[in-house]
Amino acid sequence: MKNILTTFSIALFLFSACEGPKGSVDSLIVSGKANKLNAGVKVYLEEIDGSSFKSVDTTQIDANNEYTFEIKIDEPSFYRVNFSGKQQVNFILNDTDVTINADGDKQIGFAEVLGSKDTDYFFEISEMREDFQRQTQQLNRQFSTLRAQGNMQGALQLQQQYIVIEKQFQEELKAKIWGIGPSITALFSINYLKNIDQEYAFMDSLAQRFQAELPDSKFTKQLLVQVDQMRKLSTGAIAPEITLPDPDGNPVKLSSMRGQHVLIDFWAGWCKPCRIENPNVVRAYNKYHDKGFEIFGVSLDRTREQWIGAIEQDGLIWEHGSELQYFRTKAAQDYNISAIPATYLIDPEGRIIAKNLRGPSLDAKLEEIFND
Repeated sequence: MKNILTTFSIALFLFSACEGPKGSVDSLIVSGKANKLNAGVKVYLEEIDGSSFKSVDTTQIDANNEYTFEIKIDEPSFYRVNFSGKQQVNFILNDTDVTINADGDKQIGFAEVLGSKDTDYFFEISEMREDFQRQTQQLNRQFSTLRAQGNMQGALQLQQQYIVIEKQFQEELKAKIWGIGPSITALFSINYLKNIDQEYAFMDSLAQRFQAELPDSKFTKQLLVQVDQMRKLSTGAIAPEITLPDPDGNPVKLSSMRGQHVLIDFWAGWCKPCRIENPNVVRAYNKYHDKGFEIFGVSLDRTREQWIGAIEQDGLIWEHGSELQYFRTKAAQDYNISAIPATYLIDPEGRIIAKNLRGPSLDAKLEEIFND
């Protein structure tokens, strides 16, 4: 069986931000066999706690190389059986007994988890993601080779191929999450969706399903809150107001730009991808500004020097505003910005019509708007 430590390490990081549905169950049995450990060796049952594991119970290997834990849980969670630090086997404990067999003497040794459907689903999702990553890594290598050879047409074709592969993965992932239904794995797997803020319809349907099947779960309630926030930023919603000081300290309001199509561009001088994207944004501005296209640059810089320097170096001649508060900027919080560059395109009535447009996708959308 594949080494499952690495995959669950990723889960440990992501799950601290998105947990799963829980419900009270009776005592459960976690048991198994450690083939290569002697009697008396201690075995620990540990539960995820934020970004680490905490000890729940301790037992010992018996004369038959077996061990048993009995545990009551209020809600499903990620756990692991720790064979005295020599091997750790991770799993999801929900509402059924689980059997975990392992060598027990080294991390890369044999291990299997039986009886945990959520764990099975987790690894199915992980295999899907790893397969997608293998494909994209291969495309990236080919892209780098073609670009080094000056074959830009071939490189562009690979970019289009990547777009197709990524879209297919996202659709398959959503179908898998929906098929799993209300579970800890389904909620964890949402973390793998790209641009989750653009998946409002899917998330809203998922939240309604959780509400119908697990109405009393606090995690259902958290999901409903998340979806409600997404609703405020969904396509067709009025964009939340932004008021920020410009480089001279004068307040700039998003609402003052009503009557134009406005690109809210969240960026920063320290952000390399933002700086790489800036020439594309400049070209779009120069091409469509006279037709009614405006940009509101919302900087997440920490210092005025870095902010103003980037504006001047990159020739960003549109409206700018910043609190110089990094991601603590109120506008970034109101718009759920967790990574940059990030953009929202607003129509003349102030409604959100598109998100995260960059490069060719931004130009294509503006071409559609202004040249129809």
